[in-house]
Amino acid sequence: MITPTTAAEWLNISRDFETTWNVSNVIGALDGKHIVFRAPRAEGSTYFNYKSTHSIVLLALVDANYNFIYVDVGVNGRVSDGGVYRQSSLAKALAQNSLNIPEDKCLPQRQMLVLKVITEIKSSKKK
Repeated sequence: MITPTTAAEWLNISRDFETTWNVSNVIGALDGKHIVFRAPRAEGSTYFNYKSTHSIVLLALVDANYNFIYVDVGVNGRVSDGGVYRQSSLAKALAQNSLNIPEDKCLPQRQMLVLKVITEIKSSKKK
């Protein structure tokens, strides 16, 4: 797994999202999953989540073909989705602008510049 670090690599991913999924300016799809485990007794409710289980969270960014391009695992399951993202190295790298995300561009047949975006993965399976 290699996280892109150049504008050209991000643009390739964006092009794949446009051709495969018909969405523009997307540089990745992000989702998190709870990994259930038996927490140590000494941890109390630290890992206890809204699903009434103990878990750690796997946060992953994938390209248009579901290839992992970033993974962060280990935040306790009690933390909210936003909190998991805020604690990730991905959020920090994006805030520091260290991933060389490409310049904004116009959507097809539009004149206003639009930021590159990370979308959420939506599954057709019932949870």
